Amino acid sequence: MKTRLFALVVATTTMFALSGPATAADLPPAQGGESYQDAPLNAFQKWYVRTDVGVGIFDGLGDDDALTFGFGVGHRWSNNFRSDLTLDYVGEYDLNNGTNDVDAVTVLANGYFDFNLSSFMTPYVGAGLGYGDVEADVGAARIDDDGLAYAVHAGLAFDVTQRTLLDLSYRYRGIDVSGPDFEDHSFQAGIRLKF
Repeated sequence: MKTRLFALVVATTTMFALSGPATAADLPPAQGGESYQDAPLNAFQKWYVRTDVGVGIFDGLGDDDALTFGFGVGHRWSNNFRSDLTLDYVGEYDLNNGTNDVDAVTVLANGYFDFNLSSFMTPYVGAGLGYGDVEADVGAARIDDDGLAYAVHAGLAFDVTQRTLLDLSYRYRGIDVSGPDFEDHSFQAGIRLKF
């Protein structure tokens, strides 16, 4: 059920981003060398939505990989600083030859620094803090635990149009729980759509 819900959010946001009508704002800037990131924005245009999909790699006993999905809403404060609130799900990591599996949901408040070095590509770094919930099947037992979640991000954003960016990212994420802490690494591709 969770996987279908996140897949629906990803598909809906992606279709909205790619099927919006072209406007003058979608055309490349008239002056060469000006980044879409540098274009002046009104208060409403500083907001954006994002969706991401990728692969997560479990960091612990019985390493495994699984699909990860995410959705978020953000605000650009300046040409270099932005922040967003994201909801992410990964699952299920199959551990110990399928006898155990783990999945996780996090809600993170993230902050980023964008390095505006070119008119096409923007590298960035970031960090996040929030809440995480981990569910694990260990044999016949079902374990559910939650705690403080944290993340470190790095990525590259590519201007597609003045409203749309392609975001390729890496994320390290941890969740403090009562047993061994949950940790994973994610490699994701996403779309950021400015209003």
